[in-house]
Amino acid sequence: MRKLFLLFVFLLFSCTGFADSKQKQTTASPATAEIQTQTVMPQAWTISRFEREFGGSDPLLGWNTAMFTFNDFLIRYVARPIGIGYTTILPRPIIEVISNFCNNLTYPRKLITCLGTAEWGGAWDETLRFFTNTTLGLGGMFDPAKHWFHIYSTQSDFARMFAVWGIDPGCTLILPFCSFINVRDGFGSIFDQLFDGKTYIPYASTFVGINQIILAEAHYNAYMQNAADRYHLYRVFAIARRKMINEMKGYHAANAFVKKLKSPPPVIPPLPEDKTIPPYVIPLKNYYPQGSLIDTFRVMYFQPEKRSDYWWMRLSYFNRDFDKNCEERKIRVNGNDPYEYLYRAPDPDGVQRKKPGLVFILPGIGTRKEGSSPITLAEMFWNKGFHVAVLDSAFVTDFSERVCNNNFPGNAKEDVKHIQHLLCSIVMDLKQNAALPADTEISVMGWSFGGIHTLFLADLEQRKPQLNAVRYLAVAPPVDLGYAIKQVDSFAKVSIPWNKEEAKKHVLHTFTSLMGINSAVVMLPEGSVFNRLDLTEEQAKFIIASNFRLTIRNLLLKKHMTKALSGIKNNIESENRVHLLEELDNFPFRQYTSFFPVAYEQLVKDTSLRSIEQTLRNNKKIRVIHTWDDFLLDGPDKEYLTKTLGNRITWYRNGGHLGNLYTKQVKDKIREWIEK
Repeated sequence: MRKLFLLFVFLLFSCTGFADSKQKQTTASPATAEIQTQTVMPQAWTISRFEREFGGSDPLLGWNTAMFTFNDFLIRYVARPIGIGYTTILPRPIIEVISNFCNNLTYPRKLITCLGTAEWGGAWDETLRFFTNTTLGLGGMFDPAKHWFHIYSTQSDFARMFAVWGIDPGCTLILPFCSFINVRDGFGSIFDQLFDGKTYIPYASTFVGINQIILAEAHYNAYMQNAADRYHLYRVFAIARRKMINEMKGYHAANAFVKKLKSPPPVIPPLPEDKTIPPYVIPLKNYYPQGSLIDTFRVMYFQPEKRSDYWWMRLSYFNRDFDKNCEERKIRVNGNDPYEYLYRAPDPDGVQRKKPGLVFILPGIGTRKEGSSPITLAEMFWNKGFHVAVLDSAFVTDFSERVCNNNFPGNAKEDVKHIQHLLCSIVMDLKQNAALPADTEISVMGWSFGGIHTLFLADLEQRKPQLNAVRYLAVAPPVDLGYAIKQVDSFAKVSIPWNKEEAKKHVLHTFTSLMGINSAVVMLPEGSVFNRLDLTEEQAKFIIASNFRLTIRNLLLKKHMTKALSGIKNNIESENRVHLLEELDNFPFRQYTSFFPVAYEQLVKDTSLRSIEQTLRNNKKIRVIHTWDDFLLDGPDKEYLTKTLGNRITWYRNGGHLGNLYTKQVKDKIREWIEK
């Protein structure tokens, strides 16, 4: 431990000196800086630019990458097995009691750092929390301050205090077994330990460390699983998290939410009459729209019913969450590495169907099979007595490599050939090895680009039947890929005028708002006025574009790491990795399609739903659910779908792109179409 501390002190001073000298060299030549300023074109804010602007220098990139790899290995292959045993022995209430007790002991750290930054309200709340939880909470084992009186913790620490004082973060520094991301935060963690009561209680820090890993494991894996470059993605999330802690975003957001709950509900006028909307477009009950773009993020309200077992943590052997009890089955396609999908057979004591049914679920762009939306849909169908099989999006790297033979996804006609082969292989596997009845009816359900795949699969099956599905349900499929891509690419430009301070404000506000959806807000009754999101259209455009670009970045980076792609300037060497990521983050979809064997115009034509009009018009197995204000559709698209599908399409008035999935009306319609 003494050697580790000396190493840390050495790195502290050497890295700070390196950063200072580098800064002096940069500022020593104003003429060069002026030339560079003149030649730099305005850029949109991307994930990689956020990392570069706010993450500081990274002169120890090799060391940091190695240390991150070591910590990542510990979380995935050491801490996880320990967590499984730990949470199988101890139920959730006991783990939470331990966590509450240890968190109560951090009061000195939080009080001192709040006082040191003139956060008088935070210091008062921390004091109230400590005495309330120590007395009513039986020594801090429970948290009545939060659950009874809505007094929330500031999560303040010395790293935050140093940041408020204006101390520079220094360079990036990652050490084994540590969660800090830079020199300043590492130095602050020493003081955190000194003013933390559990430091002086034997084994208390060990329990807290295990608890923190257990609680963070699901979120960590969700963010990192699809990352082609895990280090840089972790770094950008760690930077954003630290910025949020420094500004106490979570604390202020929680207090604002409580204040909103205590205030009278706002009077929201009924939707104005719009004579341009046809009578067959169904208004949603108790739905208070905020506009197509903002409403889109309400898809995050679409959560599984069984998602947080009261007695057992997620890693526990006894956990009853729906997805935790899905079987992870592997299947080999075309001699590639095995592809893993999720499967769950009906509960023998649950709903019994006259004829067995299997529903395949095809997600939208970049969505993994473990995502909330695919798992929620699977749970919905499973509750009705169906077998369910959940796949990744074709735009997930594992899927494109192991199912699509490493082809670039996006050409629907080519994608569905691989998808058809995979689904047929899964059916054969389940019949041979999982006792799937031979007379099982097959249904396919997809949304967004997964909806395009569903409809193109119906077209392929009509010409070359292999799967013989009886139903195809597409939710919110774009009609014209060219129009949809233009929309998303235009969203990426919204952040070009932002300066550095504006970018930080918008990004952190967006992170806080979206994280808050997964807390108390999502538990409010359906249709509640408090489901309204604290986002602007500008921020909504930014996050939609960033999410799409990150998906494309992962695909391109993974392939570029295997074999250099023509048209990409930067290589994958470590010192150039940030430049490569910035290049890929600004990669428009049209440029992405340059790797396809067909021209962009032909690709757009081939992937348009207009190219399969005859199938859409004549195939009675097809059903579509869509939203009238979906920003991926224009007027002619809506007219085309209505005329082509007739009574086999259901239109809802509001929700943007998938933002009404959580409503009872839409969920009931999805179940109705699949059960017909």
